[in-house]
Amino acid sequence: MKLGNLYATRRVEDLMQSNSKFRDDVNTALNLYIYEDWGITCSQDAQANDEALALGERILAAYKTCKGKILIITDAYRSSTTVLFPFEY
Repeated sequence: MKLGNLYATRRVEDLMQSNSKFRDDVNTALNLYIYEDWGITCSQDAQANDEALALGERILAAYKTCKGKILIITDAYRSSTTVLFPFEY
């Protein structure tokens, strides 16, 4: 899957710099995401992501990390992907 430019919020970036376990968790989540494994996303949202791949719509998936849940969102144009915490959405 095409991600475009990869971004992380300041909070995610700071934690990745200071916590190697969290950094590993984010990298694992991104690898799953690239291979269209939507993590802990509910079944309806996972189905919507599968459809969004074909239709060129936004994709949003969720993953567990040692610091709580993160979201990964790719825009409809596949020009950018952002990693963030749910409270930053």
